[in-house]
Amino acid sequence: HQQVRDSVDKGARIACGGSLLGGQGYYYPATVLTDVKPGQPAYDEELFGPVASVIRAEDDEDAMRIANDSRFGLAASVWGDPDRAEEIAARMTAGMIGVNRGCGGADGSPWVGALESGYGWHSGKYGHRQFCQIRTISRGRSKDGD
Repeated sequence: HQQVRDSVDKGARIACGGSLLGGQGYYYPATVLTDVKPGQPAYDEELFGPVASVIRAEDDEDAMRIANDSRFGLAASVWGDPDRAEEIAARMTAGMIGVNRGCGGADGSPWVGALESGYGWHSGKYGHRQFCQIRTISRGRSKDGD
């Protein structure tokens, strides 16, 4: 909630949500922020919760600049013409990128972050290999030459 408040104090606007609800627990309402710009937590930080930051881009190139203007890179998705969206996705810095779908990978693919959004992988064969220690055991020849 503090990230939302700080973003609003620095010029973002609340399109919906953004108010703490009374009662017990840690429920936070779905929130959409518009007019999100650099210097606001909604632009510069990872928000964990149901908060969407709407950032306007002039064109594809500007959208790429905005998407890669972060020290984080957990996940992203690109929506549009599949061929063009795939070209854009290939230039993004994120661990998991969906084209015309959410950012979760296909079955069996690892969950992976990039930059300051994580190190290593989990799930899938690469995720399992991360927890394995590869060793080499060699044996000298026996007196029989084996």
